[in-house]
Amino acid sequence: MFDDLGAWRPPPADGKSEALAQGLVALDANVLLNLYRFGAVARGDLIGVLQRIGERLFVPHQAALEFARNRLKVALDTREELNTGASQAKKRLKELSDNLLGLMRRTGVPTEQFEAVLSGLASASEQVEKMLTEALADRTWADNPSSSSDPVLPLVEALLNGKVGPCYPAELEAGLRKQAIERGRKLVPPGWADFENKADASGDFLLWRQVMDEAKRRGLAVLLVSEERKEDWLYKVKNITVGALPAMMREMREEAGVDFYLTDVSGLLHLAPRVLSAPVSEEAVREAQVERLSDDLVEGMESYEVPTAGSPESMYVVLSEFAGVNDRAGRGVTRDEARQIAKKAGMDPRGTAGYYSMDPPLLITGEDGNRWITDTGRERLRRLSRLIAE
Repeated sequence: MFDDLGAWRPPPADGKSEALAQGLVALDANVLLNLYRFGAVARGDLIGVLQRIGERLFVPHQAALEFARNRLKVALDTREELNTGASQAKKRLKELSDNLLGLMRRTGVPTEQFEAVLSGLASASEQVEKMLTEALADRTWADNPSSSSDPVLPLVEALLNGKVGPCYPAELEAGLRKQAIERGRKLVPPGWADFENKADASGDFLLWRQVMDEAKRRGLAVLLVSEERKEDWLYKVKNITVGALPAMMREMREEAGVDFYLTDVSGLLHLAPRVLSAPVSEEAVREAQVERLSDDLVEGMESYEVPTAGSPESMYVVLSEFAGVNDRAGRGVTRDEARQIAKKAGMDPRGTAGYYSMDPPLLITGEDGNRWITDTGRERLRRLSRLIAE
């Protein structure tokens, strides 16, 4: 049945495992940048997994370039998000303590019970404070960055020594960039979606071309590890990610004669203990899943149940900003804009997750992949406007 439709054939169940065990394992820049987002334990586990791949590990020159360009911004953004989250956590714990104190006094709770609850809450607050302090201490270098203070850069340099592909000669690269533009016009993956909002959107195609070139040179099946979410990379059916786009699988077979698989960091860490005998902690898996979940939810995927975060004031900011873009600009809010709106509201970007998963939702993702406020969201915004005015 699939003789002429091979790219649409469901991949073998062990295809990714075999590619990880024996194939070319290529890294996108966002995988390396996650090392700045992870804590020390998860960072060490991911580095350990990548080390076990050995000489089969490959980083396209384009990915290395994007890592170098964006590493400091990611480190500073992560520091900022942690600071914001720490401030919010402390504020919420203080509010909880004050609310419980008032409630117990009004309800006549016996003194010994009253003191036991407050003592337990104080102990929990101290533990949270300690964890947040440790998490922030691991990133203090970002306040005054240098190559000597950066804890990630030496690890990456040692890991990738001899594993970064060459850059293209200037004339060849110029021709490939023109080809990327033409592919973008025809919606040929990957990378066409970037032409909607980037002045230079040829980076994805350059990376893809470099991966195909290396796969052809080595004659090995490819497992590309990437945090890409967009429809110009992933084949999705009703928000369920099936895998890489069939067009990309077909092009890899035509150009390099090998099979192509796509996974993310969470998937890599899931496979690594069985395939590479690499130790991976639950903490590392959890952090990888949280990073994935954070981006997915900002994109409005309703398949996760995460509670709405933020005060009425922050919800008001989020909903009013979404309504403003939808109404004044007549378009949906992009993923990057959604992240900036969440930050403006003093929230971690994943804090808006519940706005999509409510029944009915306050925000939805449209067919264009951008985000829109719903009628329910507008009604909530009107109520919040009255509440804040009072």
